[in-house]
Amino acid sequence: MKKLTFIICLSLVAPVAFTSCATPQTVHNVEVKSILVVATGVDTGMKVAAQLVKDGFLTRTQWEQIAAVHGRYQALLKLTVDAVKGNTSAPSPADLAALAAEVISIINSYRK
Repeated sequence: MKKLTFIICLSLVAPVAFTSCATPQTVHNVEVKSILVVATGVDTGMKVAAQLVKDGFLTRTQWEQIAAVHGRYQALLKLTVDAVKGNTSAPSPADLAALAAEVISIINSYRK
């Protein structure tokens, strides 16, 4: 299960680690990269959770709980992406990060 934590941490850090410092960072660039990091982390977490279901480590009820929060997260992610596309000065909502953390937290709570 330490591997799961490592994969999640790596998925959160990797997109940021390979960004170039040569281009000045605008607020819009930071927002887009932040959204990408959050989305990558949640996507990786969901892939790990799906594998845990396949391997029999998560029950159907646990998967449904994860999927319900993930559904709310996806709806908010779409709104966030739409807002950033339409308004380059609009910050990403903190609710997106909170729901992303909730998805990962639920997945981690079932790791035993």
